[in-house]
Amino acid sequence: MLLRGASILESLGFPLGQGTNNIGELTAALKGLEASVRLAEANEDVLLIADSLYLLQGLCNCDKFGQDPGRPNNGLWSGLYDVLCRLYSNGSRVWTQWVKGHASNAGNRLCDNLARNAAENQCRYVARRKK
Repeated sequence: MLLRGASILESLGFPLGQGTNNIGELTAALKGLEASVRLAEANEDVLLIADSLYLLQGLCNCDKFGQDPGRPNNGLWSGLYDVLCRLYSNGSRVWTQWVKGHASNAGNRLCDNLARNAAENQCRYVARRKK
């Protein structure tokens, strides 16, 4: 889910087919950051909020992961590194924040619902946008 202030810019869930939770977390972050490249204004900071320590800790080293072809999920880490470089070249800074999963965070619950609906129905699921 992408927000600017209190306005939802995009929220989308999509099926992965066969994949692990880690693949889902990395793919969601990659898709969100790719949308940020498209939607962020020059020099606009991006805050990535996630309940995945695997993702957030890995982002600190994703340039190293992209260089290790034997690393699990290497292609996704390499894609994350590339999209971070595109954001940085636009003047954006990327910040991260961890939230406890399956807790009382409304944004986290919405993202879980998007992912669950897409996986169960094997189709894209778009939440209604707030104006």
